[in-house]
Amino acid sequence: MVSAVWLLWSLAVVWAELEIPSNEINTENSEDIFPWRNQRLPIVVQPDQYFICIHPDLIANTFTGQVHILVTVLNDTGLIVLNSKGLAIKEVVLRALTHPAATYRRAQPMEIQKQILLREANGRQERSVKKQVSLRVLESEANEQLALISDVPLNAGHKFQLSISYSGNFSRSYSGLYKATYMTPDGDLRTIVATNFEPSYAREAFPCFDEPGMKAQFSLVVVREAGQISLSNMPKLYTKALQDGLEEDHYQASVRMSSYLVAFVVCDFAQNTAQTKKGVKVSVFAADHQINQTHHALKVAVDILEFYEEYFKISYPLPKIDLVAIPDFEAGAMENWGLVTFRETSLLYQEHRDSLRGRSWVSLVTAHELAHQWFGNLVTMQWWDDVWLNEGFASYLEYVAIKHLEPHWGMEDEYLLMNMYKALERDSLLTTHSVSLPVSGSTQIREMFDAVSYSKGASVLGMLHMYLSDHVFLSGIQSYLRTHLYNNAQPDDLWTAMSETAQQNHMFTDVKALMDTWITQRGYPVVSVSIQGTHIHLRQDLFTILPQNDTDSLWQIPFTFYTSSSSTVTIHLMTSKEEIIDLPEEVTWIKANVNSSGFYRVFYDRHMLRGLVTQLEGGQAGLSSADRAGLIDDTFHLARQGSLHYCEALKYTLFMKTEKELLPITVFINHMSNMISKFSFNKQPCITHLLKEHLWSMLGRLADAQRWEDAGSLPFQSRRVKLLELAARLGRSPETEQNALRLFHFWMAKNGDHPLPATLRGLIFQVGVRKGGHIEWKFLLKKYQQNTSCKEKAIMLAALCHTSSQRKILWLLNASLQHHVIKTQDFSLIVEQLAFRPTTNEMVWKFLQKHWEQILLKYPLGSPYLSGIVKSTTSHFNSTEKYDEVYNFFVTKKRLCHMSFVKQSLETIKVNMHWLKTNTATIQSWLQKTYPNSFKSYLFCKKEVAYRFKWGTTIHIRI
Repeated sequence: MVSAVWLLWSLAVVWAELEIPSNEINTENSEDIFPWRNQRLPIVVQPDQYFICIHPDLIANTFTGQVHILVTVLNDTGLIVLNSKGLAIKEVVLRALTHPAATYRRAQPMEIQKQILLREANGRQERSVKKQVSLRVLESEANEQLALISDVPLNAGHKFQLSISYSGNFSRSYSGLYKATYMTPDGDLRTIVATNFEPSYAREAFPCFDEPGMKAQFSLVVVREAGQISLSNMPKLYTKALQDGLEEDHYQASVRMSSYLVAFVVCDFAQNTAQTKKGVKVSVFAADHQINQTHHALKVAVDILEFYEEYFKISYPLPKIDLVAIPDFEAGAMENWGLVTFRETSLLYQEHRDSLRGRSWVSLVTAHELAHQWFGNLVTMQWWDDVWLNEGFASYLEYVAIKHLEPHWGMEDEYLLMNMYKALERDSLLTTHSVSLPVSGSTQIREMFDAVSYSKGASVLGMLHMYLSDHVFLSGIQSYLRTHLYNNAQPDDLWTAMSETAQQNHMFTDVKALMDTWITQRGYPVVSVSIQGTHIHLRQDLFTILPQNDTDSLWQIPFTFYTSSSSTVTIHLMTSKEEIIDLPEEVTWIKANVNSSGFYRVFYDRHMLRGLVTQLEGGQAGLSSADRAGLIDDTFHLARQGSLHYCEALKYTLFMKTEKELLPITVFINHMSNMISKFSFNKQPCITHLLKEHLWSMLGRLADAQRWEDAGSLPFQSRRVKLLELAARLGRSPETEQNALRLFHFWMAKNGDHPLPATLRGLIFQVGVRKGGHIEWKFLLKKYQQNTSCKEKAIMLAALCHTSSQRKILWLLNASLQHHVIKTQDFSLIVEQLAFRPTTNEMVWKFLQKHWEQILLKYPLGSPYLSGIVKSTTSHFNSTEKYDEVYNFFVTKKRLCHMSFVKQSLETIKVNMHWLKTNTATIQSWLQKTYPNSFKSYLFCKKEVAYRFKWGTTIHIRI
């Protein structure tokens, strides 16, 4: 690598020379003459090292910068294309370097590096001759690119120094370089500067080769006010005082990395610091009044970093890692190498005040981001079509890490709920996509950050882990990481490492052939299972909620099962459309997809399904909670698709009366709540009432047994919250609502100082708002504004949305979107809370349409948060009228038919319409027969009365 001191000396000379007249720069109406038409950059030059000096001006809301890029020409060319967006380019200079080619080296400890590099600089100073190259500079706003056209050939193997002076405005969204504010307990408004460059926003802060495959080293200088501090990826070398109360922080050169991982923060935060066993400095930064909430994050970061170092057998390569709580942040966190940025709720935890659930969330998010330091940072996907290599691994490994650190937290259940079942739901739509998908522009790239890349990616990796075994899987990923250190990789590289490791362990599996079926084609299979004598007959088909004819899809399925006569788990790799497995003896039933470890559904024949349900009704012996949850999830989805009659699906849930475990209870509640919501939005109060009756009949006794406290393990606490919230929502337990309202009013009487059970605060606040009035709502809003716990503020904000006042609802939406009292980052939280209820969903839909352009300023097209906002609203629509409204707004008016969230919204409305048309009569019939007394006593259930006349005629009237 070109040494850092040599670079500093060289660039100091360049800065002195920047008064040379500029090259021709044409940034107006240049689309028709722009010489490069591809949104991907040409691979003709390779960036070796960046030197960036940037000065954010908090008063003017602007920044100025200079970037100097050392590049190597790979192929003879006269054109260099790089990325830039929204920057005013002032000057571009390209100089040929006669400096001998240098090799890359990892950054060394600062003192040793200084001594070595000073010697190198003294020896090379005489050979630093540079020759300026004449350029024409063009800009393509559509492709976010700069083209540098040279009058002379740039020959392969030669090195050049590209120097660009520029300025820009702070981003109005959460991407690029933006401002965030927070309020101190004394009422002072403080401002910080933060960056968020993933996936393609580094180009908004400095011109660069903004593609993950174009890795380089980065040296950063940040100019700031003297009263603040700056942070970046690497340790600080020194600070230099400037005029006008400014200071200049110089940072150590980074290791070789992608541009989206560059980061810096300018703030006035305090820090909490510790060290790992290997001497890595770990620091958590937060505002002064929140620094006491960083202890858990610091401890868990150290523990997780040490766990991953042992797990991967590769040391964390940087001397430090900082974790920073950003007061206004779109995502949950961002894995910038050495400087991880978080939403406050994902990093801060207040001991003895926040819940154990909040503690586990901080642990999981931290584990996710630290997993990225290896999967994503150390080894990066070649291009964004394989972002799942980053996000799928991190989404899987976070549960592996926390299960190791906290074995009693029930992370296996969390993994299934947050990844497996979530991804199976999303991937059953026709508008899904393959895990690996070719993408080009920034909008398409942003759309890849979805449940398919994260949750399905994690789920198929978990399935592979189960199939290969712990040893083979772990050895395979260790080999993959070692082979591609500081470089980029593709899925085939991972499969090669896995296959080689499997063969070394006498397991002759073609991992590529297996995994390509899950990565390169959309959707997943349903495996139909039947037993004939001692033979299991299997057939696989594509599973979609709206059935379609598909004969081409074929997966290699790690099919697992045990039988009624043996609990031993058998793994069979199914590679054909239909297969037969021989058994040593006849059995009554088999349980397939053991512990929901495979990414597929199972459709049992009627005889076998009855056998399994009989087993469950007899006391659930032999079936794990994950097996019971998987059976419920498959049964409801098969009924939803039409493969199973809803009468049978509902009948099979009667075993839930004896269920005690969190996972099956959660899956059952989710499916029943989904059905209740559909009928509620369809204005069918009778079926809604009877579904609530069924749900309460199954779980009411267990819900009534819950105590208003925080005792027990995390799964036990989560079950308590689920059941008490259910009791309050269904209206079947007046005592639950009375207790919650009593606690809320007692808390009010103590001016918010009375301790409430941490896990039940959300329920207490919601009931207080829903059953209270203006006084209760205003009091909670005041406490929201005064609160210093970000987690409790989020709980309060969600509760404030349970008001029935339209004026208050509009105030909440406007206040968040305008960043008045409520942060804009929480706009999505408010929308999701309001969109879930029929009484407020229409208000949200109208608000989104009216303020669409303003929303896009914060959440750009392709953003997963924008998609979530829209889909959380439209997913409840179930009529032709609503379908037309969505189509007319997004397709006809906004011309967004190509966007995934539009396609998914329209398909979901179709699914809802089809479901109601197909299943309403069947579901009502079963409920009416099962709960006749409730049907007869409920005012809105239409009864049929028969009148028989003397002459023998009978008429039937529904009343």
